[in-house]
Amino acid sequence: VGGLPTRLMTALVLANFIVPATLSAHARGSSVATPPPHNTVVAAPRTVDQIAARFREQCFGLDTSVDPDVLAKLVCDGLCNDATEEQVAELMAETAAYQASMHPDFGRLAARVAVARLHSRTQPGVLATLRALCEHR
Repeated sequence: VGGLPTRLMTALVLANFIVPATLSAHARGSSVATPPPHNTVVAAPRTVDQIAARFREQCFGLDTSVDPDVLAKLVCDGLCNDATEEQVAELMAETAAYQASMHPDFGRLAARVAVARLHSRTQPGVLATLRALCEHR
């Protein structure tokens, strides 16, 4: 448990894959952080409603068991105050992927969020994207 990244550890605790008491007992001598309290206030650009809206944009055609509001709460609980938009998008995709054992549509949602993140990082044109790849940008 001690070698896992903090975000992964937090997501596993929130998804009830790891019991928090076990984590805190193990983390006494390690650098693993405990999950944030559930009453943590999220910074203005990263509210639960805004993250839920971003999830809802990608939920078309998915099963009704994929609840964007629950996922948004899990993401907000795992965010640190100085997280960048890139880190928020990554945590959104990871959180949805961790729930894939509950229903396969969570995996589809995770893929959609990850692809949307990749699309925002690349150039709109194929030629410009290929140039950037060739120049290692």
